Amino acid sequence: MAEKKYSVCVVDDETELCETYSEMLMDEYEVRSFDSSLEALAAISRGYKPNVIVTDLRMPGLDGLNMLLRAKEIGIPSRTILMSGHADRSDLIKAISSGIDSFLEKPFSTDELRKAVAQAIYSQIPLEELVVKLTELNESYFNRLVLAEDQLFANSDSVLDKEKKLKLLESIRSERVISKRIASLESTIRKGKAS
Repeated sequence: MAEKKYSVCVVDDETELCETYSEMLMDEYEVRSFDSSLEALAAISRGYKPNVIVTDLRMPGLDGLNMLLRAKEIGIPSRTILMSGHADRSDLIKAISSGIDSFLEKPFSTDELRKAVAQAIYSQIPLEELVVKLTELNESYFNRLVLAEDQLFANSDSVLDKEKKLKLLESIRSERVISKRIASLESTIRKGKAS
């Protein structure tokens, strides 16, 4: 199993929700969860340095926004995602003016949470490193594309059933689309870097 490079801190006083959010992320990230903002802040004070902190806004004791502000005062450069099912306009204005990176309104989907965390993570990666990662990813997809084409043509004389050929063709088609999208994104990043 590959080591997880990025750490996410999840804080919500509703224990079941906290566990659910953590489970949504643990396939991709090292996740620590806390059902109290004071516990999370204590861990941060003792040296825990997550890349991203995802916290509920309204919690007893210390609310999520003030916990994030205290974490920043301690010097934690984490990206911050605030979530709430009961935020009003003034909460949002205060969060934005305080430098919160993202806001999720409850309920949200697994994809919405993963996307917000991924955006927070990728915003911390230096542009040069991101270009290298995209290049590696594109090469990987290209290699898989070549392999799928080789399998299809290597078996062209044998009796491959129609369904298997269609699956291989679909695989080739999707690999080409992904490879083109990655190459396009890489080109866009390189152009932005040059300006």
